Amino acid sequence: MARPLSMDDPLIPATKLRKIVGDISDMTLWRWSKHRGFPSPTKIGRRRYWRQSEVTAWVEQHRQA
Repeated sequence: MARPLSMDDPLIPATKLRKIVGDISDMTLWRWSKHRGFPSPTKIGRRRYWRQSEVTAWVEQHRQA
């Protein structure tokens, strides 16, 4: 079950997310989600959004690796 939306944990759209994590392609983002444990998106309509807290945690974990 998905967590409820919260103003304390904003959602990041795919276009902004790809720039945040290194100006990657949509295909790379898909590969990361399937093979590197990248957080799953929340879908609203046909668009995908990621929770800022989950993305930040993933980036921090992979910077140390």
